[in-house]
Amino acid sequence: MFKINQYLVLLCLFFLQCNLGAFAQKSASKGITVSAKNPRNTLNLNTNWAFFRGDAKGAETVNYQDKDWASISIPHTMRLEKKHNGGNAIYQGIGWYRRYFKLDKQNQNKRITLNFEGVQMNCEVFLNGEKLTTHYGGYLGFVIDITNKVKYDNNNVLAVRVSSENDPLTPPGKPQSGLDFYYYGGIYRDVDLIVTNKLYISDPLEANKIAGGGLFITYPKVSNDKAEVTIKTHVVNQTKENKPVLLKTTIRNKEGVEVAKMSTTASFFGEKDFLQNFTVLKPKLWHPYHPYLYQVVSEIYEGKELIDVKTTKIGVRSISFKSPTGEADGFYINGKKLYLRGANRHQSYQNIGDAASNSMQYRDALQIKKGGFNAVRASHYPQSPAFLDACDEIGLLVIECEPSWQFFNK
Repeated sequence: MFKINQYLVLLCLFFLQCNLGAFAQKSASKGITVSAKNPRNTLNLNTNWAFFRGDAKGAETVNYQDKDWASISIPHTMRLEKKHNGGNAIYQGIGWYRRYFKLDKQNQNKRITLNFEGVQMNCEVFLNGEKLTTHYGGYLGFVIDITNKVKYDNNNVLAVRVSSENDPLTPPGKPQSGLDFYYYGGIYRDVDLIVTNKLYISDPLEANKIAGGGLFITYPKVSNDKAEVTIKTHVVNQTKENKPVLLKTTIRNKEGVEVAKMSTTASFFGEKDFLQNFTVLKPKLWHPYHPYLYQVVSEIYEGKELIDVKTTKIGVRSISFKSPTGEADGFYINGKKLYLRGANRHQSYQNIGDAASNSMQYRDALQIKKGGFNAVRASHYPQSPAFLDACDEIGLLVIECEPSWQFFNK
């Protein structure tokens, strides 16, 4: 019975990843239409992709015939693989992805970006036949501004050429045969199209600022009586004129009740960091055994008009390693010692490689938590935002790693 069920699961996975035929282009050609009603629209682009494993000359062009490609969804790995531990037995090569989408003309004065959470390992991105960027590395996301490239009320063709071939300059930088884990090729994390006004709160990956970009939040002083919360919000004005801007920031508890708020105004063109300091009285502190999360609601106004809004979950806490006696004493959270019981976690799964859905990322974190652990080491690389969000929610401390061992030698 087990063998039959296992066979059916593999057959379903194969169908989902390799459903060939005209459906690939037909479903992709439907595209998407967005409304300009909301100040910020985040549209998931995970469905209706066409995929071809191998190199395909001219696959970035608008009129390329992809009707015989596989119809797939994201997250995706370029070939279904067994769960290996070394041995260099996975697909290492080129793959092409194509996706059609439409945008309403109401968005012509908006800012349009493509957000890739992770493409393994290197990729080139094209829109309507024009190369937009080359991105190296599969563990961090990247953002592409397509405001001046997109066509309205017409099909846009997004094409991505992905390479999972060995590259000594891209982390982890070692040949696949020399590693004890794999980096499975493909667009393996979420893809979003984000529509905002040209006055907006930045994306931290796109801003590329040290200790900044988007919302950078710190907790200078934390106690059971009160907590100081410092929020640096990076706002960008691309309207080509100096504008008076109001940033209204509100901290709310789990029930949606406001516990702190502040409004700051400034006139500027270009970009500006708004620094705001809050005090939360009698805070509910985040801890692995009671992982309480607040919500930070950031609103940008021009006059009385709401121009942008972002909601960010935060856990108020202090962490430190102490050695008061001159000897290693351990880890402290919120002033109290905590013995860390941790596990290492790789992002790979049987058959689908690294291409796990957000719900699978959550279940991984939940399994670690149910196993009695209060911490996890994200070996050996930055992991999915969905996994990190799950750790925040269910109560796991995270050691987030960077894949830099390739820079060390004897």
